[in-house]
Amino acid sequence: KDSLFLHDYRDKAVVKVAQVAGPAGPFTFTVTNTTFGGGSLGAGALSAGQHCGLLGAGAPCNVQYLLTSVDFSRVHADSRRIAFGINTVDLGWVQPMFISNDDSLGGYKSMVSKHLNGFADVDGCEATGTAWDNAVGCSLAVRRLNIWSKDLGLLQLRGAGYEVAPNDAEPVKGMNAGTLIYEPLHSGYGAVVILGENYSLEGELRGDIATELSDLLVERTFGGPEALVINVGNKTCEITAQDDRSYLGVHGPPPETYLRTSCLAHAWEASVDFAGTNTTTTTTLTSAVCQEESEVDCCPNGSCVDRCAGGEN
Repeated sequence: KDSLFLHDYRDKAVVKVAQVAGPAGPFTFTVTNTTFGGGSLGAGALSAGQHCGLLGAGAPCNVQYLLTSVDFSRVHADSRRIAFGINTVDLGWVQPMFISNDDSLGGYKSMVSKHLNGFADVDGCEATGTAWDNAVGCSLAVRRLNIWSKDLGLLQLRGAGYEVAPNDAEPVKGMNAGTLIYEPLHSGYGAVVILGENYSLEGELRGDIATELSDLLVERTFGGPEALVINVGNKTCEITAQDDRSYLGVHGPPPETYLRTSCLAHAWEASVDFAGTNTTTTTTLTSAVCQEESEVDCCPNGSCVDRCAGGEN
């Protein structure tokens, strides 16, 4: 806040990794009343995702960079104003987002990584140039969604921004098409979503699962409710920034924390039960030849000496 970051491109004494190497994790990082300027800035003037997913750092990597009254006009044309990913695991190149309620992002309300190429196909979004790290800029409200749970394997999110063919190469690994990858450092999944859109979530949502959407700070900044609808099977769940998150910290739930089971788990269980009640089981009967197994007393009380073979009365 209230900062000035300048770099003389002629100064060769320091090799710039980035002007500011910012953090990443399941939280909102604010930059307010700050000016960036100069050239030869390494990755960029403001780079998101430093060390994300690595020991001692945050994760998942879908951090929200909330920019207010940020001036990039003094950044040289051959340098990037923002950058996605720096010294990070794969998630850190794909999941961070920049959001603003003013002109800090050149008039865009949100920017997501170029790797999420499906967002460029959404009405209100478009690809940008190198100054913005080739991000997808949107006039829409893009936000973070976090799912806290044990490892449930790969989950599949379907909806706005993810209706493209998967890119399975690193660092994307299918995330552009909605594949959600478990992050073991802090036990959860991260996703990038657009508020007001309907999404569907597929996977085995077993056990204790908690959800977290955006942050109250962001809701106050933009002056409107932060909400999202997710369909699981034939059930619908609404997730909001107002939902209880008292059991979560900046790195998600602390170890051994009891998670309040979310609507997602209840919806999945209901869809599984529904599928079970509508399954028809067909039993096929086959004919067989009965064979004589033994001889027994004809009289149950043994009062006669006759013997009967199987099938005789």
